[in-house]
Amino acid sequence: MLLEDWLAPLSARTERATLLLATLALTAVLTIVLTAVARSLHLTGITADDWVEHAALNALSTSIILHVAIGRR
Repeated sequence: MLLEDWLAPLSARTERATLLLATLALTAVLTIVLTAVARSLHLTGITADDWVEHAALNALSTSIILHVAIGRR
């Protein structure tokens, strides 16, 4: 919400494409980083993929809670 309209000078099509590419790039970076962290940990009982899934869902739920808590006030 803080960055709303920061791409406003662009056309709608270009703005959507830019946001899509930025989202895909962020997803790729987070996947690589979280996988590297998970493989460096000595996990017992779960796999590195399970840890990455858990960390990603925690990040997603935190962002949703903050968005609703701040955005709905």
